Amino acid sequence: MFCLIFNFFILDLKLSFFFSNFVSFNNMDLIMRQVPQAKIIFPFFFIIIIDVMSTNISMPVLSYAVANSKFNLFGSYNDYQRHMIFGLLLAILPFCNVLGTLTLGYLSDIYGRKKLLIISIIGTTVSLLIFILSFKFKSLVLLIVANIVVGVTAGSFSIAQAAMADISVNSNRAKNISIIALGLTLGFVISSFIGGVFADNALSKSFNALTPLYVALSLSFISMLVAIFFLKETFPKERRDVFRNRNRKKFVVNFELKKIKLNLVILCLIFFFMELSWGIYFRSIALTLNQYFSKSLSYSGYFVSYVGIIMSIGLFWGVKILARKKLLHKNLALYLLVGSSFMLIAYFTKSITVQWMLGFVVALIVAFSYTSLLTQISQNVSEQKQGSFMGIADGLLSLAFMIGGVIIGKITITDALKPQLFSGLFFGLTLLLLILFKVFIKKSR
Repeated sequence: MFCLIFNFFILDLKLSFFFSNFVSFNNMDLIMRQVPQAKIIFPFFFIIIIDVMSTNISMPVLSYAVANSKFNLFGSYNDYQRHMIFGLLLAILPFCNVLGTLTLGYLSDIYGRKKLLIISIIGTTVSLLIFILSFKFKSLVLLIVANIVVGVTAGSFSIAQAAMADISVNSNRAKNISIIALGLTLGFVISSFIGGVFADNALSKSFNALTPLYVALSLSFISMLVAIFFLKETFPKERRDVFRNRNRKKFVVNFELKKIKLNLVILCLIFFFMELSWGIYFRSIALTLNQYFSKSLSYSGYFVSYVGIIMSIGLFWGVKILARKKLLHKNLALYLLVGSSFMLIAYFTKSITVQWMLGFVVALIVAFSYTSLLTQISQNVSEQKQGSFMGIADGLLSLAFMIGGVIIGKITITDALKPQLFSGLFFGLTLLLLILFKVFIKKSR
């Protein structure tokens, strides 16, 4: 299934850009004007898949370790301690990622996308080595260090999104952003599949908790080679110089807050709560399946892969269809309403069949909502600050996942299904904020 989606992606990408092969931004570097967009986008797309996969590949194993005391991954802990450790691990990476994405996104506006993306990949590779050592020596301290390293250096997604903004105009901005989001989702799909399959000793006696990490480490080296030899710089020096001269005497994260539009702040707030809703659901679903429904590690891995595949379809084909019909932004409130309703239905019905229906619906809802909100944020930001604000958006996503991790660690001690109740309520809160935002826009006109 993954290969089928991937092949259609390549075919569609080539056809889509056949009649618009050349980038048309004023003052764009000569190389950028001569390179077809498909050749620019694909290396970013590939790197995001590998980077996200490498970052998240241990999650199914960690979820299984929490739900099964016999797993004994990091020593003997009672149920309360294991859930608190799980919540801590879920929170550390995105907390550090907030700092990393803000800084790397800003620096990519000064030094270019390619250099900072390579630094990010190196950080991912080093963190995987530490991950392997933590599993090998059963060291919780090393696992925490690995999460810190990958969090601080994991700015690849915001940098890639900024690169898409560099080569986009309003007519294709949503599509280009959704392509990178598709890479993010496929990274989750592959990581869940590898984490579930290659850690399952029942499939092969040679498989263990370290096997997926060795696979991820190998692919991370490949990703680094792709970045070095095939990645094109999308933010040329003359445009970087404009940003550098304006900000030479300013602190790294000084974004001239007085000049930021209020509607941009509100959009970022809506984006944060939408990601909080999604993060609580997605980061807890493996634990919910393992603990509440007594499903195996492989089952939860396949389920997460299923959710990711549906989201991939939504991001690539669904977003294009809605954007073409001018419905992507118009139906945002409907997406959030459906997401909240289905999440609450799944919680109260407590049915595994409904869980599969929920995964299908929520995957599409988040695909459309994410692309709509991020596109609107990008359209409200100047060309020279795309990297900075994509870093802010990625930082908000990480902050939402951090808070979601803390919430998951607390509420799953007594009820592993409760994250879906909280997710449904936060989707409802996001809808309320969107309604207030639309009222504000009408009054400001």
